[in-house]
Amino acid sequence: MKKNLKFFKLLGYLSSAAFASSIYTTKAFASDTVIRLAGQDRYETAAQISTKGWNQSDYAILSSGENFPDALCAAPLAKKI
Repeated sequence: MKKNLKFFKLLGYLSSAAFASSIYTTKAFASDTVIRLAGQDRYETAAQISTKGWNQSDYAILSSGENFPDALCAAPLAKKI
């Protein structure tokens, strides 16, 4: 009896998770070409992204590459600006 109860409980959790994931889906726009930007390290990769992503900007948000939470905290500021 306990095994059946555990099975149905697990089945309920899985079906709830499947239903929730089907509700919160996003549609990505397909592109014909993919350009992969990469460097030898994270600094060179960031430089590659900055040269390919923007022609000009009035702002620049700088953060240290030594402590990733600094960059995470700077992301909302960069979005706002």
